Amino acid sequence: YDLTELIPEKALPEHIQFVWHGINDEINLRQFLTSDIAWGECDVRLDPTGSELILRHDSFKDAPLNVDEGWVSFEQLLAH
Repeated sequence: YDLTELIPEKALPEHIQFVWHGINDEINLRQFLTSDIAWGECDVRLDPTGSELILRHDSFKDAPLNVDEGWVSFEQLLAH
């Protein structure tokens, strides 16, 4: 990436670390784990029963549960 196209070089810090945005499903988790990026961001919500922390971008109020929807638990993420 050439960050100097977005911000002057003098304004950039000497060291930049990238953060993977949106580790909210199996596909993004696999891609993140095989990348060289050390930091990741995810959205954590309670499952519909309120018993487990899961990774999901949208709230169940805004995007109701799909019949065939699966998710990654927060514990699964931490296990990696």
